[in-house]
Amino acid sequence: MICERCGTVFCWDGADQILLGGPRIRFCSRQCAKRSRPSYERRRQRENCTDRGKQDYEDAAAASVAASLVWRGTGLQLYPYECACGAWHLSKLPQERKEMAFALKRALFRGAL
Repeated sequence: MICERCGTVFCWDGADQILLGGPRIRFCSRQCAKRSRPSYERRRQRENCTDRGKQDYEDAAAASVAASLVWRGTGLQLYPYECACGAWHLSKLPQERKEMAFALKRALFRGAL
């Protein structure tokens, strides 16, 4: 069998499992099965965001309120965006410029991102 997450080839005697009525094995280990869950990836991404000092906001409205408070206090314009971790953060770049920068990076690195 081939692990659905990491691609490792592992031995699985399916006859024993099928005769006993067990499920088909999809991952080479419990760790790979755990890491394949979407919740694991979101948690890992969120930890990465908080490690970099980003403030989490529950929704777009809370992020917009925080952005307006920063603008009133400092004059710095911030824009809310939804991160891959599922939380909302603030950025100095408007969404259009972020998309343009990502397209430029993709063109330069030819899909390596």
